[in-house]
Amino acid sequence: MAQQFDTSQVTIRKDLEVLHAQKLVHRTHGGALPAARGLLKIQRFEKRTLQRQEKLRIAAAAARLVKEGQVVILDSGTTTTASPELYANFHNITIITNAVNIAAELSGAPVEVILTGGTLRKNSFSLVGPIAEETLRR
Repeated sequence: MAQQFDTSQVTIRKDLEVLHAQKLVHRTHGGALPAARGLLKIQRFEKRTLQRQEKLRIAAAAARLVKEGQVVILDSGTTTTASPELYANFHNITIITNAVNIAAELSGAPVEVILTGGTLRKNSFSLVGPIAEETLRR
């Protein structure tokens, strides 16, 4: 945004804080999302599609490191959700995730899927909070 508007990053951050205080945007790490409900879904979809090929390559490289019998933890980030189907070819792995969408995609795969439980963070379809943290500790 600083480049686009030919201003400093500090100015952009201050402007976003003002817009956030006016409830016109929701602040996020590295930016902001429109406050309108329908637009949040559009933004979430757009984030998934940004740098899609790179995310797919990273996900494939990570999946190649996995061996049968291992436990894999997948968080709810856009890179880990890029292609959970890569894990569907395994037969003896356990996937622990806080991502509801990853669990749903793997529901028909011959892998064990464990959801952490917790409070649903609607903008990322992830489970967070003390319950999720305790599950991971155990």
